[in-house]
Parts: sequence; structure tokens; C-alpha cells
Amino acid sequence: MKLFPFFSEKRACLLLSASEGRQIRKYRHFRALLQHNHDALRALAELQQFSYLSAPPTRRALREAYEALLESVYGLVLEMNSLADGAYADLEAALTGIDERISELLRFSAESLPAGYALNLDELMTPRECLVGAKAMNLAVLKNELGLPVPEGFVMSARAAKRFLDQDGLRASIARELSGLAPEDFPAVEQASRRIMQHMRNAVIPDDLLQSLHNAYTRLESRTEENVAIAMRSSAIGEDSDASFAGQYASVLGVRRDGLPEAYRTVMASKYSPRAIAYRLRVGLDEDETPMCVLGLAMVDAAASGVLYTSDPIVNDAETISISAVWGIGEQLVSGDGTADSFRVRKSDSAIVERTIAPKTVRLDTAESGGLRSLAVGESDRLLPALSDDAIRELTRYAITAERHYRLPLDMEWSQDTRGSLYLLQARPLHSSDVHADMPEPPAADRHPVVISGGEVASAGCAAGPVHILTDMRDLGSVPAGAIVVTKTASPSIAALIGSLAAIIAEVGSTTSHLAAVAREYGVPMLVHLPDALSLLAEESSVSVKADRSPAVYRGVVETFRNSRKKSRGGVSGAARKRLDTLLSLVQPLTLTDPSAPSFAPSGCRTIHDVIRFCHEKAVASMFGISGDLPDDAASVRLVTHLPVGIRCVDLGGGLRAGLTTCDRVTPDDVTSLPFKALWRGFTHPGVSWEGTINFEQNRFMKMLAATATSEFGDAPGGESYALLGHDYLNLSMKFGYHFTTVDALCTDDANQNYVSLEFAGGGGSPAGRSLRVQFIAQVLERLNFEVSVRNDMLDASLSRIDSADLLAALDPLGRLLASSRLLDMVLKNQDDVRRCVDAFFVGDYDFLSGERPDLPAAFYVHLGNWRCISDGGRMLLEQDGSQWGLSVARWFSGIASRTFGRGYQEMLDSIGAFFYFPIAIARDSESADATISVGVLPVGGNIDQAGGIAFGIRNVANYFVFRINPLEENVMMYEYCNGHRLVRGSMDMDLSTGVWYELQVRIAGREIAGFVNGLHVLSHTASAPVSGHGGLWTKADALIRFSELVIVRNGQTQRIGCR
Repeated sequence: MKLFPFFSEKRACLLLSASEGRQIRKYRHFRALLQHNHDALRALAELQQFSYLSAPPTRRALREAYEALLESVYGLVLEMNSLADGAYADLEAALTGIDERISELLRFSAESLPAGYALNLDELMTPRECLVGAKAMNLAVLKNELGLPVPEGFVMSARAAKRFLDQDGLRASIARELSGLAPEDFPAVEQASRRIMQHMRNAVIPDDLLQSLHNAYTRLESRTEENVAIAMRSSAIGEDSDASFAGQYASVLGVRRDGLPEAYRTVMASKYSPRAIAYRLRVGLDEDETPMCVLGLAMVDAAASGVLYTSDPIVNDAETISISAVWGIGEQLVSGDGTADSFRVRKSDSAIVERTIAPKTVRLDTAESGGLRSLAVGESDRLLPALSDDAIRELTRYAITAERHYRLPLDMEWSQDTRGSLYLLQARPLHSSDVHADMPEPPAADRHPVVISGGEVASAGCAAGPVHILTDMRDLGSVPAGAIVVTKTASPSIAALIGSLAAIIAEVGSTTSHLAAVAREYGVPMLVHLPDALSLLAEESSVSVKADRSPAVYRGVVETFRNSRKKSRGGVSGAARKRLDTLLSLVQPLTLTDPSAPSFAPSGCRTIHDVIRFCHEKAVASMFGISGDLPDDAASVRLVTHLPVGIRCVDLGGGLRAGLTTCDRVTPDDVTSLPFKALWRGFTHPGVSWEGTINFEQNRFMKMLAATATSEFGDAPGGESYALLGHDYLNLSMKFGYHFTTVDALCTDDANQNYVSLEFAGGGGSPAGRSLRVQFIAQVLERLNFEVSVRNDMLDASLSRIDSADLLAALDPLGRLLASSRLLDMVLKNQDDVRRCVDAFFVGDYDFLSGERPDLPAAFYVHLGNWRCISDGGRMLLEQDGSQWGLSVARWFSGIASRTFGRGYQEMLDSIGAFFYFPIAIARDSESADATISVGVLPVGGNIDQAGGIAFGIRNVANYFVFRINPLEENVMMYEYCNGHRLVRGSMDMDLSTGVWYELQVRIAGREIAGFVNGLHVLSHTASAPVSGHGGLWTKADALIRFSELVIVRNGQTQRIGCR
């Protein structure tokens, strides 16, 4: 044994939050995958909305929406293979195959390049996106076809880009750099990008191209002013608009003649930013298909600038225009750096229906030398509106004109110069949900009253039919055709029945869930976020569902709803319909619905939706065993707890209090992981006993307890337990004696991502006992809305796609279940025992091991001791008899020593913890903060101790306060137990006698605590935090104490808790 182990290299204190290793990297891939999954589902939902537009979408709009989806799905696939160590290498090939078919469908036909390098916006009279890019073409349409005000400008064309790359060996150099480059190898992509962009910035622009650039600028000067400041922006071909590459390409503002070459090279080079390269590699875009055109646009001497949405995307209101405005140039608005005024305008009459004026402290202007400068806004102007009402109405007119032309909602940028003239700077499609129109009128209230209203529309439409309550996904076969399914969660399992359902109602769920996407595909109305749907609709035989702007469920069958499914392809016909139908057939159907089927594999992915579903299911499965092979040298720390478990914690990021090291003493209070804290609340619930007192062979039981006691006394059989902790993530691989449990949970703001997965197996009991315990756990979990699968004595369970509050609420009872069932395999004998324990669990009785005792106090959870209800002269009292505790010789000796040496001996025993045995009875349903708690206490006997009193602020059996009396010591004391350590918070000598009743009272107000004996204020204490928790009764060692009713007064209400 080393005498000074803390000097060894192994004892170096490592910062837990800076830990690295395979598990940390795997977790980071998992989180990146979840973000891609979230983005992909949202993009999928937006693409599906094209089905419900009254006019067909353009090819450009479809391509933009699809590429946003594809970028997220490629990221999903790359992270999936990183997470699974390349186990699904053929998944990318499956996705590429689907993408090739879609890309061919959406590819523009090639056009010959024009003769010139530079084109004025005035010259672009017909759609020529393949020549100048969508950004420039859209502005030309606004200016030339619609007659809307757009600044003068020019475009350096695709031919100019080709000329630039053909000289100085640029094209060959780029080809070499990109050759063999893989999008998942991002470090290599970054290095290639750095070399390419440096080469392009240093390249000499050919004389003829440079002359064309200067000539275009000269022509622009003739239409504006000498040395005009311009903005040079990307207008990429092959991307349809810059939305797919938002923020990836460069824009250079305030450019004048001297800066033209450098600005042109900068924009051209931005085509090869790392993310732009990776994106093109992922989607298979050829270099020649994506030339970089550069737009030169005269800058407006901006008094105000901003953004305009032709449909309000916040409230999905197609009749309202949303306008944002700031002083000066709008770069700070689009970059998110400034606050803006906002206005909502009704299209029908240009009435301003809402305005919010924000404090605007900074404005951007063009500097004389080029570029931008930041100026402070004068005090008098900060709260003035950046736009006048007349200007707002004029912008509204422009917006309506543009939207009518494109037949799509638009995202537009605008600017107003110092003379009051307005200009449009950009227009691109705005993705927002359609405002589902043409719904039947609501029924008469007297014939069909509203049963439930509200929620969110995941799929619009109307339907009527019989109600079918679905709480167990194993009962899918019992759902009749034409039913309106009412369920807790939007489980993807329901997709198997989607073609036969009339409607779906889910208490929780997301509009971007897999099921929602399938419902939209099939035109099945679906409502989510209706928390009381199961209870409110359980008694209804038939209902009618209206999923529109005012969603509601009506009693009975409304005939106009029965055959009123919304049109899935309204208004789309001919070539446009064929293109849209073909695209959606390759994107939205979900054919992978059964994760256990052999076809649930990369080779089985037929659509983009299949790829998304496969990745999500396999990602969760990959994370399940993440803690199983944690290396010995991982930066972990033992959790110090009163529970008989040994858990080592690894911080994945935000899971532990910042600044902790491997040398620190870490307790549950240091854990900041939300799912762990919720599960731990269940583990440490006052009703859960960790004593393990069951009736079987004692030597074996004591060996088990000794093996699992604490970190100081050894490890549990099977090795240590590990908890991998993120702020919203938990992977707990836990050894409970002779069985193991794995809990994997994610709790985010996105309900569609959230889940809890559980695996449970093993045990020390007989095969029959282990099987009965698994049946008990399964029945409890099913009543908690988990989906459960049982194989012999092994159990898998999951709960998914619920909001964070519901998920955390589910983890608490899961913790109680796991803790209370850890030894049940040794006592369960038959199915009657299983049913008894299940029923007991749901009435708050978790002590299944102690057997039934009619004299136990039903209103209390008891921990340690021999608590019982007794009758004393017709008065019911609660008694804790400690006389059976300890060795009789020790009690006899202690009694003699106490009488011989007096009170000093008692204090000595207490100071060394010689008889630290603290029976506690915790009152059920007694949680409170500010309260007054009272009880009568009668010390009857005890040789070692006669302490008894009130326990309060009970968080669990290791963290609470005590206010007690002790006639043997003749004193009153207040303690605080912190993670099992007893701390004295106050004491006072007092004449006390055995056999005399004393009225104890504690008053709690925030952090302040006051203790009273027989109405006399004797002790006070200020806690480190507001005191809250359960109330209860407490004794010590061999004390024989009787208690009257426990009385709790809180919020003006009095609660009496005792024996009945």
C-alpha cells in the first residue's frame, strides 16, 4: 500500500468538464446527429406543404426546399456512421441513389453562355437563372417585368467565372485539391478550402475580364454617380437562390472602383468555403454546374433598411405582411446583431394592425473610403419608427405585386434612402405553412357540442368516426378501419394503419414527427398537444375532428366532416403535378416502420424519410451501450451518496457543476444533468427503502449488501456503475447486486427528439422469480405509457416523442420502480404477488419486501426502526421502539456508564457516532415550503438514547433537518443531515424528563427556521437555501418514543397526519 497515494501520477486532478475519449466523441456525434434529424424533419414538413398550395411550386422553389432537406439528411448519415464506427457504410450509397433520381428530376436544362462577361440588370428580360444566378435574376424580374424599384446594377456572368478559373492554373489546382476529398473528412476539407481560397485571392484577373468589370462599373456610374459605392454579392448557379447556402458565400459592401478586383476575387473564392465544398460533395453537384456569378448592386444611401415577409411566418397568416426595420444599412438586422422595429400589415386594405418600436442605438453607413462604419443613433431618434406609415403602405404594395407574380410567399430585403425613396434588394421564396382553407363550417353547438379544442395542427382536414383509445401499441391490430385514434404519443408505429384511419389525436407530439409527415402524405387529419384528450374522449363513442386554424373535436358524427378530407394535390396539374408527385414519392413515404424487421436496413431505404427514420432508430440504439466499455483512465469521479450503489460519473458537457475535478468530492447536488436529477428523485423518494430487509438466507444477503454498500467498502458484483451525463442527456449503466439496468434518456426542447430507453436483465433469484419481477416491471411501465418488450427475464422499454416536462415526470416513477424492485426476484412467488405489487406501486407503496403489517402507520413511509400504531387510553399514537436495536450487552453497559459518568458519556458516544441509528417516518403527501409543523413527543425509555422529534425539509433519507429533545442529555438540538452527514445547527440545555409529554413545533419561512418547545422559542437557524420537502418523525438508537398527530399548517390549510 502506498503511504502517500496523492503524490502519484494517477492522482493528478483532471478537470471533469474537459474530459476526452471515445465516449465523449461518440456523444458529440450523437448530438450533431440529433440536430440534423431535427432540421431534416422540419425541412421534410416544409417540402410536403407544397402539396397543399393552390398553385404549383416552381422548379426553383422545389429544388431549394429539397436541397435544404438533403443537406440535413447527408449530415445525418455522416454522423450516423461516425457514431456507429462505420457500421452502415452502405447507407450513404442508398441515399445517393435516391438523390440521383431527384436531382435528375430537378436539374435545369443547359443553356449556352452569353458572349459578354458582364450584363446590366436592365438586359435581363427573360428568366436566365443558369446564366446569372437566382439572386440576380429575381431582382431583374422585379425591376424589368414588375416595374418595382431596384437599385441599378450589373452581373458578372457564368462565362466570366469560367474565364477567371481557366487562367493561372486555377481550375486544375482546384480539381487536384477536390480530387478524392470526402465530405465527412472535414479537417481535409478545411485544409483544401484554405489553399484554394488563398490561391484565388492571389490570382491575377485576366485583362479582358478586368476590363469588362471596370466597364460595367463605368456604365453603372453613368446611371448613378461617379465613384458609386456598390455591394458585390454572390448569385450562385445551381443553388436556385442563396437560401440553401445562406451565410456561406461572401458579400462585400461599400465597394468603389479601386476595390473592384479584390471584392470580385473575394466573392469568387467564397464558393470554396469549407461548408460550401462539403455540401456540394454530399449532394453530387459538379463544379461546372455551379459557376459563381457576382452581382454588383448600387448601394442605397440608406436612412433605413430591413426585411419583409409577404406572409407572416410567426402566426401562419397569409393575409398579413410582416416588416422589420432599422436605421441605416440593414446588415445588422440580417446578421442578428441589432434590434428592429416590427410592423404587421393587412394585405386587403394596407392597414397597420400591429407595430412595435424598438430602441435602436446603432446604425451602419457606407464609409467614404469603402466598407461600412458604425455610428451611434442620437437619443431623439432611438425610439422613433424607422419607417413612416406611407412607406409601410408602399412596401406593402410592392410585396403584394411580387407575391402575385411568383405565386409564393416571399422573403424580401429593402432599403429607403435619405430622400425617402424605397428600393428592393432581394427576393426569395419564404417557406411557411399554408393557411388551410375551404373547410366545412363548424356544426351547430346544440347538436354537436365541442368536447375539446386547441392543440396544434399536424395535418389539416376534417373527419368523423368512432373513437378508439390506443394506449398500448401492441393492440394496433384491434383498431377498426375508419377509427379516430386517440393516443398519448404520436408513435410512428401508428403509421402502419394510416391508410385506414379517419383521424389521429395525440396528447403530445410534434408537427414534424414521422407520424405527422405520414398523416400529411395520406391526408389524414391529425391534432397534437391536446393534454387531456385521453380522459375527455374516453367516454365518447363517435366524434368529428376539425383540424384548421381553430382546431376542435365535436361530439357525434358531423355529416359534412365524414367525407371531407383535404385535397392533397389541389391545383397542381400537368408537368408541374407530375414533377411534384414524383419528387414527393421519393421523399415522404415511410416504408421502414418495424425496427425489428430484416428489411430495416440501409438496403431497405426507399425514400428520404426512410433514411431519416433509420438513422434516428439506430442512433438511439448505438447510444444505449455507450458506457459499457469505458476505459479505466477515463476522467470520471465516484458519486458520494448514501445509497448502496457505486456510480462513477463522466461529464459529457453540462452534466456536472462547472469546475469539478477528479479529486473533488462529488455528491448528487453537484449533478446538473436534468434526466439524472429526475431519475435520482425517484431513487431517493421518501417511500423507497434501501434497507433490503427480506426474508431469505441471511449470510447471502449480508454478503450482497456488504459488496454494494458504498465506495469505501467495495464494488457491487459485476463491477462499477457508470453515469454519462450531459445537461439534457443521461446514459446510466447500473449494477444492482446481481442484475443490471441501462437507462438512456434525452430531454430537449424538441419533443420529437426526446426519449427514455430502458434495458433490464439478470438477478440473484430463481428463473421463475426473475421472470415474475420482469412481469411486474413491465406492467408498471405499460401503465406509465412505455412501450415494452419482454423476453424471458429480459426487458426492453421505451417512451419517446414527448415534451421535456412529461419526460422528466416519467423518469421520477421510473427511478422509484427500479429502486423498489431490485430484490423482488427473491420474494415474488406467483401472479397474485405481481398484481399486488403493481397495485401497491400506483398508490404510493414501494416497500414490497417487508411484508404486510397491519400495525404499520399507513400515512407514513418508514425507514429503519420498529414503527407501529398503538392505542393508549383510546388515543391512537405512533410509537418507535428502538429496544430491539443493537446488542443487549452494549445497551446494558451504556446504561450503567450513563448513570455512572453522566451526561458527558452520552455526548462522547454521540461525538464519535457510536450509535448512529436514526429511524425516520416520513409523512406522505406532506411536501411543503413555508409551513408550521407540530407534534406531541413522549420519551418513554432508552438506555443509549431518548432523542425524538420532528424531521422536516426532507428531500430524501440523507438530506433533511431535525428538531429534537433528549431527556438523557437534557437538551434541545437542531440538526441538518447533508448527504448522510449530521451537522449541528443549534443546541440549548433544558430540563427534560422521561415520561412527560412535550409539544414540539417548527416554523419555516424561506431560509429561516425557528424551534419551539411547549410554546417557548428555544432555537433558530438560517439555512443556506429555502427549506422545503416532506415532514416526518425522527428518533435515535434504542429510544422508545411515542408521538401524537403530526400537524402541518401551510397556506392557511391544516393537515393532520397520524394513526387512524
